[in-house]
Amino acid sequence: MPKPVQELLRVVYLEQIDLSQINREDFAILSLLKAHQPAIYESLQQEVATRRAKSTTSLPFAPLAGRYISRDSRFDDTSQNYVA
Repeated sequence: MPKPVQELLRVVYLEQIDLSQINREDFAILSLLKAHQPAIYESLQQEVATRRAKSTTSLPFAPLAGRYISRDSRFDDTSQNYVA
């Protein structure tokens, strides 16, 4: 699997980040906040960790023998091949 695709899957499924809700400007703001206001960034980071620990949401995928069950019927989990 190509590295960019692997990273995209990690961000979307493991980190559970909805990419439709963020854009380049959001990343620029986070970078500035982290660089110029590290105390605020760290306090926000701790608050997020606390909320995540209290959350009881389940993961949107089911791990199965090192593979993930696809919601796309064109993806064959057994051979790891995309079926057109």
